[in-house]
Amino acid sequence: MNFKTNKEKGNSSLGMAIAYFTTNGYVVSIPLNDTQDYDFLFVLNEKSEMYLIPKDKIFNKSTLNLCDKYREYKVKI
Repeated sequence: MNFKTNKEKGNSSLGMAIAYFTTNGYVVSIPLNDTQDYDFLFVLNEKSEMYLIPKDKIFNKSTLNLCDKYREYKVKI
């Protein structure tokens, strides 16, 4: 894909992520405006895990693997 701006690239990536997760049975949530401290949430089944990861800890904006590196940000529900 050829994007003219980073905004176009971000919008396309978000759309692809929403499509992927919804077609695979996840519940997807996106913020209503730009003031929330998250960009994208997804939940599968009732036994969900929640992570609150500070923006400055996420370096790769295209992929996030919830591995041991982010264990300290897992929220106990």
